[in-house]
Amino acid sequence: MQRQKTLHQFSAQRREAIAVAGQEFDEAGVKRGPDGVRFKTKIYANTGPRLMMSELFREQLRAVGIDAEIVT
Repeated sequence: MQRQKTLHQFSAQRREAIAVAGQEFDEAGVKRGPDGVRFKTKIYANTGPRLMMSELFREQLRAVGIDAEIVT
């Protein structure tokens, strides 16, 4: 039961952080385009663990409207 509460709290904190980041981007004038993307960037990564971390990072960026391409 405690683990579910922790996961729920984590999810709520993540949603709140995404919302705050979105507000900060909007206030800075970096709005989402019609495709939902604010801007595009690249992540340079080697294979192995760094590539896996880059994929996780790309998903986090996508949540706030940043389209990141991973370049190996």
